[in-house]
Amino acid sequence: MDVHPQVFRDTPAILVESIWWDARTDEVVWVDITAGTLHRGPIDGAVDGSDDRVTELPPPLSAVQPRAAGGYIAALGPLEPFLVGYDSDGLALDTDGRFWNGVNGGGRVLRWSPDGTVEDELSVPAPGVTSVAFGGPELTTLFVGTARENLTEADLVDAPLSGGIFRFDGLATGRPVNSYGRRSTSVPDPATDPATDRI
Repeated sequence: MDVHPQVFRDTPAILVESIWWDARTDEVVWVDITAGTLHRGPIDGAVDGSDDRVTELPPPLSAVQPRAAGGYIAALGPLEPFLVGYDSDGLALDTDGRFWNGVNGGGRVLRWSPDGTVEDELSVPAPGVTSVAFGGPELTTLFVGTARENLTEADLVDAPLSGGIFRFDGLATGRPVNSYGRRSTSVPDPATDPATDRI
């Protein structure tokens, strides 16, 4: 595809993962696995992340998802790969049943058909693609997280936007995030816990 991403967040995250849209609060949610930080911010927030709310949790923080009863659950520890054949990281499903995943080290996102065939790819201006997710009010924005982890100073000269989050608009419509009913490690719910306003 001949489309170019916009920079969503230019924060020097070590390893962006688990990007999703929280329709409860109209925020994009993502984690920095290595730093153990949960980030929540508006879709039109400041690119430098100054509008985001950040919560520190024990690293590694692999994923955070909403709980049906409010708040969040967090996966502390490594995840297992789902797709093989590429150094895949991150996975999103659109309403047509196609999978979207990042190629870590390849600076690209692949779109897979429901039968497992690579249909197309998007280029990203950072080699370490770590996470993909659909968000926005209509779930038509594809967010792509990247990493600075394991990059040399020379690598960062070539790819200075590494660690940023990029967005592609209007390529597909994503599916809503599932809410889980079972409690694990919880993060305060910003809709009901006033303490999160201080984050």
